Amino acid sequence: MTVTAKNAVSWSSFGWTKRENGDALYGHTFLAKGQYHHQNGSVYLSLYDAAGRWHGYLNQASVRVGANGGQQGAWLSAQGYATLMSSGQPIYQDFNGQAEATSDTVLHQTFRVTGEYHWFDGTRYESLYRANGGWLGYVPESSVKLTSQPQGVFQPKTGWVRVTHAGYQIWKSFGFSNYLRVKNGAALRVKGQYYHSNGSVYDSLYDAGGHWLGYMNANALEEVSDPLGPKISDDRYVTFTAKTAKLWQDPQLTQQATGGSAYGKTYHATGKYEAIDGTEVLILENHQGQLVGYAKASDVTVAAGPQGSWRRASGYVTVDQDTPTYSDFSLSNQKKTAAEMGTATYQVTGQYTTFAGQTLVSLYDAKNQWQGYVDAAKVKIVAKQTGSWLPKDAYLTTTKKNQPIWHSFFLGQAKVLQQSISRLLKYAVSTKPLMARRTIRSIRRMAHGLVTSTLPTVR
Repeated sequence: MTVTAKNAVSWSSFGWTKRENGDALYGHTFLAKGQYHHQNGSVYLSLYDAAGRWHGYLNQASVRVGANGGQQGAWLSAQGYATLMSSGQPIYQDFNGQAEATSDTVLHQTFRVTGEYHWFDGTRYESLYRANGGWLGYVPESSVKLTSQPQGVFQPKTGWVRVTHAGYQIWKSFGFSNYLRVKNGAALRVKGQYYHSNGSVYDSLYDAGGHWLGYMNANALEEVSDPLGPKISDDRYVTFTAKTAKLWQDPQLTQQATGGSAYGKTYHATGKYEAIDGTEVLILENHQGQLVGYAKASDVTVAAGPQGSWRRASGYVTVDQDTPTYSDFSLSNQKKTAAEMGTATYQVTGQYTTFAGQTLVSLYDAKNQWQGYVDAAKVKIVAKQTGSWLPKDAYLTTTKKNQPIWHSFFLGQAKVLQQSISRLLKYAVSTKPLMARRTIRSIRRMAHGLVTSTLPTVR
């Protein structure tokens, strides 16, 4: 007989000394070897377990007798879920004969538990149902893991998968309310799975950086051995032309390389990976043949050669008869001699950072004629078209009259201002000298550094 009352109490004597109660009794099946019809009107059974241990006297109202002489125990209501974890375990349709199936056909799957039997020998059987309400049968408790969650228990799994059906969601929980989507072909890492009682299998997914994304139906995924695929040989020179582009320490692009920004640098792509999500990952080496890291092909510009890719640059360079220019990137073919370049300022329109790390700037004259390349390390690039200040130790004599002496190089603005001031002062000097003196003082304060040396003196 099976104890079915959760508040059952057994007694050591009829002096009502309590022996056992609660979980020590509930659900257990005992053998009654005697009974007492007490004066209080209740019948008390003397209970023994399969090992012959006595458990005291229990009110008969707290037990029920199961089938097969009571040895299989009485049916007990149960709520929860069971995941089958052991292979080769019997699945019974009844307790009268041999099992008609084993757990091999439903291994790892999760089923709803609606009831259970606690046999006299201590074996416990769970009554399992499928998601569609169909009954599976009775299975030994030792072959399952019980849980209160419908997704079942966590089961280990490691590897990589590719998303083959972008219409499926990645769920943040098994409440199936919050989700995200990923593009078709995305490569994701699997670190476990659940066989849900609804009949679906859900993989626990992470991105390449190790960040957990959620759970996705395995029907939308395809297992792959290596998300990067095989290494493919390459032989191209690439330049980081975007300031936001990154150099990575690993081909999975999870750890950013140290050593500062890669912007502007040129490397040799000696190999590449064509990942299953469509990303092309380049293997980059420096001019010494050392591995420097990995980069997305979309983050770099392929160059025509070791000179790197052209990058926009702006500024001005002043040379002083000491800087030749070259027509090639190795600076071996001279385009103009230092004497031909003379002492002059040229405009910088672009630059190349070569594989060897040398930066070359491209120079144009005032007529927009290309003058050649120079090593940026040997010149100074400034923002203003005046160029750089050059020392000069000499005495000068002015030979033309009425020439302005400029205090800045905003020549166009100064010329317009000079003309306006001159018209104003011609009128002021001829009519009101005192007003003219005040006007000149005000103009000097406002236009200081432009044309103050050209203003007339009013006495």
